[in-house]
Amino acid sequence: MSQPFNRSFPLTLAQEGERVRLVNVRGRLREKLAAMSLAMGDVVEIVSNHGRGPILVMKQENKFILGGGMAHKIEVVICHS
Repeated sequence: MSQPFNRSFPLTLAQEGERVRLVNVRGRLREKLAAMSLAMGDVVEIVSNHGRGPILVMKQENKFILGGGMAHKIEVVICHS
């Protein structure tokens, strides 16, 4: 499901192959994301998202698995560049 330009949505709704920019985190996840070298403004590619459970994302050459609950608290926008 592609989202409108510049409208944020939970990472859990991003489709495989999409590139998204991390724009906001609800709750206390910033520290956990920082420990994984993920920060607001970073662009990640969705490698695997089956709609439930963990999501596999890639930032540059590094892959990260985010649990569904964590991914739902991360707001993203589609990256068109």
